[in-house]
Amino acid sequence: MIKYKNLTIEVTQEHIDEGVPNDCDACAISLAFRDALVKVYGNKCLIWTKTSMSDGEVELQYSVEDVTTDANFAGESVFEAVNLDNNCFSIGEYKSEDLQDKIDSFIDEYDTRFLTSDGHTTMPLDDFTPRHCVPFTFDVRIPV
Repeated sequence: MIKYKNLTIEVTQEHIDEGVPNDCDACAISLAFRDALVKVYGNKCLIWTKTSMSDGEVELQYSVEDVTTDANFAGESVFEAVNLDNNCFSIGEYKSEDLQDKIDSFIDEYDTRFLTSDGHTTMPLDDFTPRHCVPFTFDVRIPV
């Protein structure tokens, strides 16, 4: 029987600012997921994360490699999928049951409002007031 652990993902303003729009491996959600995994597995691990979306369904994927036993890790990795826990997110005191829609709206705004398809900003970020692209938290379940 597989045991699971709840993991809280905090997408902070720093993740939003440092993330790369249109990059499944380096978007704000992937950076936040990686930071949460580092808290669990520590700095002795190489952690890869990916946030992908298909038909409105969000999938968080990750791989953890222990650098103490695999010092020559070549970068080839099998990602494990993560279950969204209770389909719930929160922004400050506000809680909602519609996590799929929240992440979809976040990614849509993050990918389309910040950058055009050729990688140039659509407007100065100082003039942009995000509606959906704000810090939020959500829970996932990872196997232990």
